[in-house]
Amino acid sequence: MSLKDMMVKSKLLYGQTRGRIPIMLVMFLLMGCVFTAIGFKSIQSEQGYFPLGLGVLFFILAVLAMINQKRSGLRT
Repeated sequence: MSLKDMMVKSKLLYGQTRGRIPIMLVMFLLMGCVFTAIGFKSIQSEQGYFPLGLGVLFFILAVLAMINQKRSGLRT
């Protein structure tokens, strides 16, 4: 078995093939939406900015995950 064959099989094993939506990206976006919504509610009730900060952090992580996938050549 060649090195190239092993790389292809490992990508298939971990679900890193074209056309599949990565679960990590979906989770980051979902958590970003949830915490941003909670954050805006907490700002209106003067409870603080912590949830809003978490929401922004999750959105940043989602963007970084998308950039990483584009660089890897698995997503176009």
